[in-house]
Amino acid sequence: MSDLDDLRLQVRRLTDRAEIGDLIDRFSRDLDDYTAAGRPFDVGWVRRYFTEDASVSYPVGTATGAAAVSALIDGTGMAPFARTHHVTTNYVLDLDDDADRVPVRFNLIATHVHRDGGDSFTVGDYYDGEVVRTGDGWRFARQGLTVTWVDGRPPGTPAPA
Repeated sequence: MSDLDDLRLQVRRLTDRAEIGDLIDRFSRDLDDYTAAGRPFDVGWVRRYFTEDASVSYPVGTATGAAAVSALIDGTGMAPFARTHHVTTNYVLDLDDDADRVPVRFNLIATHVHRDGGDSFTVGDYYDGEVVRTGDGWRFARQGLTVTWVDGRPPGTPAPA
């Protein structure tokens, strides 16, 4: 490999790392923006972050395909909350030389304010999955969420009287 080829590879890795990090940051930010604005997490929203055939596995359920992911996030996932705040950190991306599929993992602390009362539910967890290079940029092909700790009233439990 020539020095120029090596430099091109390094630039591609750095660009991929930046673009995947941007995907993660925008996904987390938009979860909060859409919840606060009361907008639906429709299929168009899902397609900005996921492939058409993406699969997700969250504590509230699993789904495969953009329409099913939309229904899960918009309904069971985010509907109970008036506002949220997602903070993602520590991206781990296992980039190969010319990979168009990349395993990812990142940590999350998320605070959720319930619609049915002012109290909140905070969770520490991590996402793991895989992103793929598409014609529209990097997208999640698979995403799982593993809870490591919780504080407050989980969704689906009644508000205190």
